[in-house]
Amino acid sequence: MLVGEMIEQLNGNETTTTLAKKLGRSKQTVQKMIKSIGYEFSNKTKLWTFEGEGEPPLHTDVEELLGKARKPRKSSTPSTSNKSTTTTKQVEDNNTYNALTQDEISTLRAIIKQYNETATTLEVDNNLHSRIIQLEADDKPTRKTVFLNKEVASQLDDFAKRNRVNNSDIVELALLDFIAKYSK
Repeated sequence: MLVGEMIEQLNGNETTTTLAKKLGRSKQTVQKMIKSIGYEFSNKTKLWTFEGEGEPPLHTDVEELLGKARKPRKSSTPSTSNKSTTTTKQVEDNNTYNALTQDEISTLRAIIKQYNETATTLEVDNNLHSRIIQLEADDKPTRKTVFLNKEVASQLDDFAKRNRVNNSDIVELALLDFIAKYSK
């Protein structure tokens, strides 16, 4: 079958899945081959169109293109051990296939950085929560009105919401720390 015939069928009633079955290949392999020769599928028009450079390879044999994409098969000769042997070519193919792009590496680094920051925050949070639990539960708490700078008040509210604690507990701990530090 020629590429032109294949594209004509795909733009008709044929799906890549049924075409792949006819060719004895997977849908992904067939789609990858079609894209590798410059065709793109438009979800809007539901058609395969040539977007590559130059002339579309309409008279190229599909089997030939798929033959180039075929992975090397394992040897059918009997092995003396149960362990499978891996050739250097297969290892190179696997390493190339599994290689990460710079963008993926950057993303992973950002995730690790965020995780490390969160892990530090979790340690602080556990310490904060354990200190709040240790606060004396007064039967009659005393009400005190305190005036705060808008920015400090906003940071207090954000911190309390993020750590799921009460503002009064944070202020009480901060005052205990302040008094302990400066009462010497």
